[in-house]
Amino acid sequence: MIVQGMWDNDSHLKQLPHLSENALKVAAEAGVETIYDFQELDDKVRSRILHGLKKEQQADIAAVSNRYPEIEVAFAIENEEQL
Repeated sequence: MIVQGMWDNDSHLKQLPHLSENALKVAAEAGVETIYDFQELDDKVRSRILHGLKKEQQADIAAVSNRYPEIEVAFAIENEEQL
């Protein structure tokens, strides 16, 4: 699934709507690197990042982050001799 085209060194949070460069800077300073980090934030830190956004915009961000897929991948090598 392609959510949004972006450079590999861009903040993952750029996939969330309405976040300004300043909000991304505040998030980085708080150690937030991924959308999963954002979801697990303390309410005070999240409020600092979302400061200045309207309630509707905050609701948009919550809706998008809640729909963000969580994918886990695991693998095991069963027979190394075949490699």
